[in-house]
Amino acid sequence: MSDLRESHERGHIGKTPHYNSIFRYLESDSLTPILRDLVTESSLPLKAVETDFAVDSSGFTTSKFFRWYDHKYGRVREKHDWVKAHLICGVRTNVVTAIEIADRRSKRQPLYGSAGGSYGEEFQNQRSIRRQSVWQRQEL
Repeated sequence: MSDLRESHERGHIGKTPHYNSIFRYLESDSLTPILRDLVTESSLPLKAVETDFAVDSSGFTTSKFFRWYDHKYGRVREKHDWVKAHLICGVRTNVVTAIEIADRRSKRQPLYGSAGGSYGEEFQNQRSIRRQSVWQRQEL
């Protein structure tokens, strides 16, 4: 039995939504700030324990493909599409305090501006550790 049907039977929700409507809502831009706040709020219990933070990013492949014509080799090429996750995490507990998802073409780390503000408000007087490559890019 699905969680949604069980929630409906227990009276937590009035109607069981179709599973596609949940996927459509997850693709909505209006959900992004709510999820971002949820990540920040869930990190607050470790505020007293965590003092050092690291900024990092990683790529994740999706189930979609993108194609392009390679002029050098004269043929169409195809690769998995992917997204980039930029995050700030605690060094001791690995708690994620802020996260931003960007497309594959994103070169800058957006956490320093938007989500970095919430990082500064919630974890005042804390140290931030950046990867050496991030420092080198900023110097260029």
